[in-house]
Amino acid sequence: MDPRHILVIYPRRLGDLIVATPFLRGLRAKWPRARMRLVASWRNAPAAPLIPFIDETVTLGRPQDWSGHAKLLRDFMKAPAWDMAVDLNCVFSRTSSIFMWAARAEVGVGFDDPHRPRWLRRLYGRAVPNGGKREHMASRYRRLALSLELPYLPEPECAVPPDALIQAERLAPALFDGRPGFNIIIHPGNFKHFGVRWPEANYVTLSCRLLSSGRRDLRLCLLAGPGEREACEKIAREIGQGITLLPESTLPGTAAMLSRARLFVGSVTGTAHLAAAVGTPTFTFNSGYTYAVWRPLGERHAAINSGDWHSCREIGVDRALDALWAHMDFLQAASRAS
Repeated sequence: MDPRHILVIYPRRLGDLIVATPFLRGLRAKWPRARMRLVASWRNAPAAPLIPFIDETVTLGRPQDWSGHAKLLRDFMKAPAWDMAVDLNCVFSRTSSIFMWAARAEVGVGFDDPHRPRWLRRLYGRAVPNGGKREHMASRYRRLALSLELPYLPEPECAVPPDALIQAERLAPALFDGRPGFNIIIHPGNFKHFGVRWPEANYVTLSCRLLSSGRRDLRLCLLAGPGEREACEKIAREIGQGITLLPESTLPGTAAMLSRARLFVGSVTGTAHLAAAVGTPTFTFNSGYTYAVWRPLGERHAAINSGDWHSCREIGVDRALDALWAHMDFLQAASRAS
C-alpha cells in the first residue's frame, strides 16, 4: 500500500488534535509524498497551520451550520475516492463516521467501538481496540500507528511560524529580551470546566509565594485564553507587582510566547498541550482522569494528581509548591548537564 491521498478526520478540540500529532508525524514519515487533508472542527482548526505534517484543512462550522456541512459532504461525494481515510476519534462519532462514508476510501483506519452501528463498521477495515477510559491517549495512538507499521514517538509537535515570533516579540518583549532568568507562564483556565480547573485563589497564593521566595531569576507571566481575560485580570490584581499579564494574541502568537518560557504551569488544557508541542516543559494539575489519559508525558513534564477522578481542585498549595520547586530544580540540573 502506497497511498497518495490520505484523509484524516478529527473534528474535536484543540488539545485533542495536538495530542494526535505524533501519529500524524508517523504518517508523514512513512508516506512523505502523500497529500494529507485534515477534517477539523471550528474548535481545533486554528491549530492546523502549526502542524507541519498537514497539507490542507477542511473546517466544519458550528453544529447548527447544517447547510455548510451539507455542502462539504456534497463536495466530498463529487471528488475521487481517497486512498486512505483515518478517523482519530477513540469513541464513536456520527460526524466522523459520515465523513468516513463520504470518503469511500480504499483503506479505512480507526478505533473499534461497540457503539458504532454495524453497517458503519465495514468502513473501518483496519480497526484497533479503543483502549477504554483509563488508557493514555499516547498508548492508543501508538497501537493505531503499529497497525500501519508507522514510526511512533509520543512527543507532540507544533512549529511556530517566523511571523508569529515577530508578533510575540512585539507584544511581550519581556519574554524576548535575552536577559537570563527562569520565565514561567501560568495559565489558570479553563474557566468553563470547574472540575479540571485549579482554584483561582490557589494560583494567587502559589504565585505570591514564588515571588517572595527570594529567587531573583524568576519571572512570572499570566496567560489568558479566549474569554478568560477578565478573570485573569482579577487574578493579576490580587497577585500584585511582580507578575505580567500577557497581551491577547492569535494562537500562533500564543505558541510563540509559550516557546520562550522555561516552564508552563496550569491544568491540562489545549494550552498545556500546545506548550509541550513547542518544546516547553510543563507542570500540570490533574484530576485522576486527566492524569491517566491526557497529561503530557516525559521527564520534562511533571504532573500532580489529586486522586479524585473528576476534579483537581483538592490539590493543596503546599503540596503543589513542593512539587513545583522539585521540577524546577530538575529542569535546571538537566539544562546544566546538557
